[in-house]
Amino acid sequence: MAQVIIVSRTRMAGDCVCVGGVDVDNCRSVRLLNARGHHEAATDCPYQIWDIWNIDYYLNQRRPRPHTEDVNVVRRQKIETVDVPNMSINRFAGVLEKSGIPLFRGSLFTVFDGKLKLTDKDKLYISKEDVPTYSTCFWINDKRLLGYTNDRGRWQYRYNDMSNRYGYTISYVGSAEPPADIEVGSLIRLSLAHWWKPEDSDDEERCYLQLSGCLIEGHTEEEPKTQMSLTEANIAPSPVDKHVALPVGEALKGIPCKLMRTNKTYEDTNIPMLALSLSKTFQGQEELALTKDVFDAIFDLLKSCIVRFDNATGKYHITLLESETESNSQPEPTSLMEAQKAIYPNAYSHWSNEDDQRLEQLFHEGKSVEELMSVFQRNRGSITSRLRKLGLTQ
Repeated sequence: MAQVIIVSRTRMAGDCVCVGGVDVDNCRSVRLLNARGHHEAATDCPYQIWDIWNIDYYLNQRRPRPHTEDVNVVRRQKIETVDVPNMSINRFAGVLEKSGIPLFRGSLFTVFDGKLKLTDKDKLYISKEDVPTYSTCFWINDKRLLGYTNDRGRWQYRYNDMSNRYGYTISYVGSAEPPADIEVGSLIRLSLAHWWKPEDSDDEERCYLQLSGCLIEGHTEEEPKTQMSLTEANIAPSPVDKHVALPVGEALKGIPCKLMRTNKTYEDTNIPMLALSLSKTFQGQEELALTKDVFDAIFDLLKSCIVRFDNATGKYHITLLESETESNSQPEPTSLMEAQKAIYPNAYSHWSNEDDQRLEQLFHEGKSVEELMSVFQRNRGSITSRLRKLGLTQ
């Protein structure tokens, strides 16, 4: 009998489940069918994730590649259950690698030997032109996966490595309750669905990528504060004897980030650059990428402001620089609203019916959030919240 660790239970039609395991004795992934070669009903299937079973089976070669893991179980006996709290990602990854089970780290596009292709609707699949020799693998993700419910009520995850406007969609098919998001560095099981194509489509049959489950979650950093004062912006208190650029804490409140002053300057000016690093992975990214228009708008605001450090209070004081054409009574940007309006003139303004209609039209035309920000002169939060209110996004 072979020792098999159960690693997945996925939903199927007709109240059946598909059960995946790792045969550590014979160094192979297996998909456990009953003695007649069928999937078991969910209510009758005894396998649970992290169970260890002794199993006698023989290969079922009924299905073509890539589904080479099917086996018919003729005898089984449960041994024990893995002590999950003591099972680290590295430890189980070592078991997989020792057993020769496909395990990938980093980009999603390395999985299945880099054979994944992309539909025009951001879904990933295997084509009959280039078929791997297996249909299940494990992946330690390099980007945070954001979970959401699609318009048909099905749970999906979004992978975004900034190579595609909206990222890439992976359907969740596990029977367990899915995590809201899957943090970077988690151990994930991926699988390929049956060969399939829509009845009314001229496309070839494809095996679409699925997420079967997250076996071990990665570790997250401490939750960031949603509001940041300038003294919380990770700027080391030190005397400032000349004008320096305004830290963009006010303009970026609500974004989980830390701001750090660098020794570099912007182009040939004497205004220090600001490095923006995220204290928590933000939409799967470890850095915040700004479009040129947004960066230039922020930079224009920074050029018109100075910061002075008060040794007595240990705080920074923001002052708007006087322009050549304005008087010495120039007001200070005392609020987030003023700072936002300096960058986005329509920030905090009422959305008219005409605005909503135009937003919906441009969204359906495929405009990105950055493009919509430019068109409506509003910040990202305003655009995304309006899209949700109009039912265009989740």
